[in-house]
Amino acid sequence: ECHDKYGKVFLLDRIEFADDDVRSENEERAQRIHKELRRAYTNLGYDVHEIPVMPVDTRATTIARKVAAEDLY
Repeated sequence: ECHDKYGKVFLLDRIEFADDDVRSENEERAQRIHKELRRAYTNLGYDVHEIPVMPVDTRATTIARKVAAEDLY
């Protein structure tokens, strides 16, 4: 199973919603997708690490530190 190899998942909190030409979902659907992703990963046995909204470089550093601290390589 996947979670035997990848025990942890990093789930990024949603940034402010912008209705644009790229998105196919509305705000309500985007919220529902995010909740379902969290639920699905949890139900599959993954350890879900939620990463809050912050600048991209800070998010990347936060994830890299968690990976290094928990020896996830």
